[in-house]
Amino acid sequence: MLDKYKKLMSYIGPFKKTRLFILFICSLDILLASLTPFLIGELINIINNGEAVALIIKQGLITILVALCSGILNTYQNYKWHLFSVEYLNYFRTILLKAGLNKDTSFYKNKNEDYATRILQDSLNIAEDISIGLPMLILNVLRLAIVIFFMVRMNAKLSLIPLTVIPIYIVVFHFINKDIRKRSKEEREGYSLISKTVNEYLSGIFEIKINNKEEFFLDKFKAKIKEYTNILKRMRLLRAISYGFSTIITGALPVITLVVGGIMVYKGNLEIGFLFSFYAYLDFLYEPMNNLIDWYTNINVSLGMADRILDFLEYEIRSEEGIKVNSIEKIQVKDLDFSYGDKEVLKNISFDLNKGDILAIVGESGSGDSDIMMTDTINPLKSKFKGFHKTFKQDDLGLSLSSFLLN
Repeated sequence: MLDKYKKLMSYIGPFKKTRLFILFICSLDILLASLTPFLIGELINIINNGEAVALIIKQGLITILVALCSGILNTYQNYKWHLFSVEYLNYFRTILLKAGLNKDTSFYKNKNEDYATRILQDSLNIAEDISIGLPMLILNVLRLAIVIFFMVRMNAKLSLIPLTVIPIYIVVFHFINKDIRKRSKEEREGYSLISKTVNEYLSGIFEIKINNKEEFFLDKFKAKIKEYTNILKRMRLLRAISYGFSTIITGALPVITLVVGGIMVYKGNLEIGFLFSFYAYLDFLYEPMNNLIDWYTNINVSLGMADRILDFLEYEIRSEEGIKVNSIEKIQVKDLDFSYGDKEVLKNISFDLNKGDILAIVGESGSGDSDIMMTDTINPLKSKFKGFHKTFKQDDLGLSLSSFLLN
């Protein structure tokens, strides 16, 4: 699994420095944002203790300056973060398409697969993990570490309350989100099947009507819709459970913290300003915990999809053994037949082409035609071509029409 993850990370390409820069500015933003509640708590303590006005103003100005810098930096890093995510996604889709275009056409033979989905949809999770997955892990661990540091510094005993809740919160949401991800995958597959079914029905609408099979196909569609609806119901239930559990935690934890902290303030074991800071820091815990759960779930989904993406990126056609040709001296054509639909254009044409000869085919209009013979496309030829000691049959040759390639 680790080797697969390293392999995915190696596709960061020219965005490696950008990812490091994003990591730096986001770390600085987290540090400033986490410092602000502590400074506010210090300011409340100074006021509560009846300190000099000059000290109050000084602490207030420092707090305002840090908050302003945090706000500006947060705006900047938020923009750069999402811009980086979008730019890398498009880059990754491009290298996937490049890999697809560079493959030998034999790769696609006899494969009934939607490669567009692999390039456009499967790339979403993979690209996200390659670009912002690692920074997301580091930044959320850093944020939790900084918040816990300030909490312990203010009061170690009161810190035990949120520290006890964190692992419970993470474990419960891990299992909920894992099931949600599984159902989400099923939902995407179900939606894709329904979309494909609708397109198939509409493309065959004339045959359906001729045979009076409207009700038959409608019943089949209703069965597929029912299966899809059951998946959506399960997803809605899981999301409702997650929202309910989150509401309980976010509602009960502040109350417990304030009650226990208030008793400590009453007994003189905690300053009132730090009780405020504790309360503010609770909001700093929920987001990184949820992000870490999402990161863990996403990375497992991505690793499960990684084989499909890596195989597509790294697949190489093993060419069959044959004669290496440096030069073609002669091409021999025998009994060439060619037609556009039912209209016969060439019939039983035979000729030899020596090296350097030029062949022109003039159409009815009197002008030269630019249709090109290519391998592995459509195969309208019944004749045989012979060149450099090899005979090409129908399966070896095809036609690429100028009407949609060259015009």
